[in-house]
Amino acid sequence: MLPLEKPKEDSVYRKQYQALKLEIYRRFVDSDWNRLSDVIKEIALRILEFIDADRAGFFLLDNDKSEINIYTEYCLQGIEPCLTAMRNIPYAVFPFWMTQIATGNVMHIPDVPSLPDEAEPEKQLLAEVGIRSGIARGIFEKNLPIGFVSFCGSREIRYWDELEADLLCVFTEMTRHYITRKRVIESQEAELHNMHLSNLQLEKGIEEAKRLALEAAFANSSKSEFISKLCYELKSPVN
Repeated sequence: MLPLEKPKEDSVYRKQYQALKLEIYRRFVDSDWNRLSDVIKEIALRILEFIDADRAGFFLLDNDKSEINIYTEYCLQGIEPCLTAMRNIPYAVFPFWMTQIATGNVMHIPDVPSLPDEAEPEKQLLAEVGIRSGIARGIFEKNLPIGFVSFCGSREIRYWDELEADLLCVFTEMTRHYITRKRVIESQEAELHNMHLSNLQLEKGIEEAKRLALEAAFANSSKSEFISKLCYELKSPVN
């Protein structure tokens, strides 16, 4: 991979970069969980506008790591989303990409057609969705990659700089925090749902046991009454 460009020596640009970084940190930290998904989208679009990129993508591996799926995509106005084309992608289609992602470094692709021959599957897929250049960084859980986040451009060859990569890293950590928390909440909700189902089954079992006990008691009562009546009939003289 080509190294990232040094950021331009522009004090105004650096001040804007620092202000943006502080702004997105504050927005993320101050956000209520119920609004966090919307806030992440707003942050993504804010970053894209600042760095003049076209789209940001958030990809996750499935549980058995056989497929890659785009979790969500944020596009500037006028940019065609590529959500459909980026679903259920076999892991084998991204061998070069995922090897680079697994290093934990920012992957820098100034020009998709110039990728090496071993990245031919990636070149074809990225060309199909109109991506010309980009940077990407892995999302890790327990030191294992579970996905990646990317900023992409569709218009021209582009050499991305270190400050743009830093914003990507910040945004990647935000998405990692979001997906980790979301999975914990979903796991807790699933556990509560299962407990609720277990309780319903237990309640049904108790009701069924009560019903069977009542039926048994009634049957025993009827049987006793029948035997008692039969004995009485046997003892009574026949007229």
